[in-house]
Amino acid sequence: MVCGVYALSELGLGNDKYVRIVFDSRMNRKAWIDQLRGIAIVGVVVGHSMDIYWDYLQPTVWQHMAFTIPWFVFLSGMANSLSARNKPIYSLTSYVSYIGKRSTLLIPYTIASVIAYTVFHSFIIDVHEFIDQYLIFFVQPTFYFINLILQLYLVFPLLYNVWVRLRIQRQRAALAVLLFFVSFVILPLWNAPWPFSPTGSLFGGGYLFIFFLGIVYANSQAVRQKPMRILIFLLFLFVESIFVFTGSKPSGFFTNVFLAIWSLLFLLFAQMGVTIVEKVFPLRIVGYFGRYSLMIYLYHYIILQLFRRYWPLSFSLYLVGIAVSILLPLLCGMFFRVVSRRIQRKQPVLAFD
Repeated sequence: MVCGVYALSELGLGNDKYVRIVFDSRMNRKAWIDQLRGIAIVGVVVGHSMDIYWDYLQPTVWQHMAFTIPWFVFLSGMANSLSARNKPIYSLTSYVSYIGKRSTLLIPYTIASVIAYTVFHSFIIDVHEFIDQYLIFFVQPTFYFINLILQLYLVFPLLYNVWVRLRIQRQRAALAVLLFFVSFVILPLWNAPWPFSPTGSLFGGGYLFIFFLGIVYANSQAVRQKPMRILIFLLFLFVESIFVFTGSKPSGFFTNVFLAIWSLLFLLFAQMGVTIVEKVFPLRIVGYFGRYSLMIYLYHYIILQLFRRYWPLSFSLYLVGIAVSILLPLLCGMFFRVVSRRIQRKQPVLAFD
């Protein structure tokens, strides 16, 4: 299996000095940034495993996996913002260069699409059907995220440059309100000019605003004092209680808004948690999951489908399938990293950006 490349996600808290320290230190990066991505990608695999192995569906656990894609989208907004600090995207040339680098994710997507189509169609390839499914990111259901993140990459330079140039707080607040309205109200009203799964809406509705919040958070001075941590903890408990008692979400218009709030509070709570746990118990394996999250995302669904198709149904094999769908892409990515470093004399990044 060939392994592809593209980069995600750095995450930081605090003032600008603190952010620079976090992002310049590989040890700090391994300590909690990769772990957040690792938690998210494990959540993706567990959620999809229950979709495939519906015999072992645990509704409460499955509902709680709703945090995964919002985490990746939010962290992508942050990562691109922090990268833009060092390489501003002001001119047409810099925009083309930025899009070119971000478009490299189409390489691993293409490879994974060929493999998935071949496997799902018993090695019988209809070229026209494959091209149709490839262009709408529907060779397998999980590839909608590649479509989503590409759309967000396209608009990132505009969002970032407008935000950093606004100095008056009322102007920034007005921009946030406008994007909230566009993301949660306007965009879900009609389908985009190109197909998009699962909602058929441009940017997946609220994901545009979540991406914007990642940009804002990367350029903010978050409070790291103990009272703020306590407040985040209490807010998360409050929202989590609503989540549980309403069966994962309240009904009506506020469903997507609620899930976005819950997911981001969960992210802040998890960030505090892994930072504390790391001081006592190293979470290196979770960090590895995060560093190779792209590989796991692209191939876990294929592996789970093959386990379901060719192995007897049992809970033990279900657990083995989850483990293999995480570890096999991880090992493949590690092998690719070693080979790439020997050939190119540099270290690729195999995670979401």
